[in-house]
Order: sequence, then C-alpha cells, then structure tokens
Amino acid sequence: MILVLVPALALAGERGSEAQRKLDDLDFDGAIEAARKVLGDDTAQPEDLQEAYKVLGLAYSATGRDDEAMVAFRKLLSIDSDFQLSPDISPKLAAPFYQALAITREMKPLSLGYQPETTPDGTPPGRVSFKLEADPMRLISRVRICLAAKPGSWDCSTSRSLEGPAELEFELPRTAGEPARYYFEALNEHGGVVARLGSRRQPLGERTRQQTPVAAAALPAAGELAGSVPAAATPWYQSWWFWTAVGVVVAGTAVGLGVGLSGGTAGPVDYNVVVQ
Repeated sequence: MILVLVPALALAGERGSEAQRKLDDLDFDGAIEAARKVLGDDTAQPEDLQEAYKVLGLAYSATGRDDEAMVAFRKLLSIDSDFQLSPDISPKLAAPFYQALAITREMKPLSLGYQPETTPDGTPPGRVSFKLEADPMRLISRVRICLAAKPGSWDCSTSRSLEGPAELEFELPRTAGEPARYYFEALNEHGGVVARLGSRRQPLGERTRQQTPVAAAALPAAGELAGSVPAAATPWYQSWWFWTAVGVVVAGTAVGLGVGLSGGTAGPVDYNVVVQ
C-alpha cells in the first residue's frame, strides 16, 4: 500500500515544481496551466495548494490580470495568513499580493474545530462533531475523517460534503473501551487536502475540546507591529496600510498622491510622488 501511495502523493508536488520552473523561465501561460493542474489534483497536499496559489497569483500579475491575481493571493492567505512573498519580487509584480493582504487582515482565516461528545460515565465518546468555523474564500467542499484501524493502518474512507460555516457529526468506533484515534482532512472540490485537524503522528481523540485554526496566528495589529518592528524593516510598498489606502479619495484635500505602476513587464517599477 505504501508503494502505491507515495508516488501518488508526489505527483502534485512535481507539478508544483513544474509551475515554479515555468514562472522562473517567464513562461507565464505555462505556469498558469501547471498551477491549475495542481489545484485540480486529488492527491494535492496543503503545501502543494499554497505553492500553486502563489505561482498562479504571480503569473496572473505578470500578465496584467491583477483581479485574478488578487483572488489567488486571497485564497493563499486564507490558508496561511502569515505567508510572505520574497523581498526579491518586484513591487509591480507583488502589488496584487499586498492588496490581498490589506483585504484579508480583517477577515478570519480558514479555521477548523472539533468537539467530542461528553459521556457522563467517563467512557470514550462514540461521536465527534467537526466544525468548519471560517472559510472566507469557500475553499472547502468536503471533510474526511481518518480513523486508526490498527497499528500503522488508517481508514480514510468516510467523507461528507459541507458548505461553511457548518458542523457535521461522525461516529467513532469503540475498541475494548479505548478512545478512538482520528484526524480530519478538509478537502477542496477536486479532493485535494486544503488543511488538516490533527494528523497521523498527532491524532485527536485523547484530548478534550479543542478549537484549532488551520492558518497560523493572525497578523498583529498596526500598533503592535509598530512597537515591535522598526519602521525601516518593511518597505512602504509592502505595508498593508498602503494598499488599504490605495483607491481612497478624500474630497477637498490640498495634497494629491500619485502612484504609477508601469505596465507590460514583470520588472521593477518607479514610483513618482507629485505634490500639487
């Protein structure tokens, strides 16, 4: 079984590497096609999907499809709110990412939770509720529970569809009075694993109520950031507040700020500030 499983799981990763290579070679259409294949692969793992959304966003940005780039980056950030682009990427190419970052700052990232039933006599629970508590980009279509059948063997055959936020109940087996060991996988519409709650190495089942966000901790508030990181540490064009301010026009102001993004290429861009 392992010999069959390992190559299958490697397939999405290989396609992700192909998408990155095409992006590096400036083959943007090829990168978009390869990234889409990863997103549609039922063997894709969370890290594969995150990489595919990153490549897709950059390739869309490089071809002037900024709205589509921003959607791809918002999906990436809903999974991993701490994700950061490399500082080597040009400001023009990265602009949709920082716009997406400004939008997602106030949104709860993808979040999963679970609640085993409470048994008055202390016996192992026979049911557990899975909770899709937040899914801002509607990435999750199904949830799968994986149960430890015997040492080294897991049964992941039970899955159910849902639209978040939602709560589903699953039956748990009871073996000789021992609590069941299990974990959950949240799947996209193609069957790829977007996120997990628990894992084979750290299964659920022996702990009490837990609510675990899939993404890392939320980004710090602006005041906290200013107090802990020197202002020069982050270029102004990578700051969330800059992209929040873009597009806001204050009537009657005496000062105009013009930010120019040159089009057509993926190279660096000059920003001109004009005071009238």
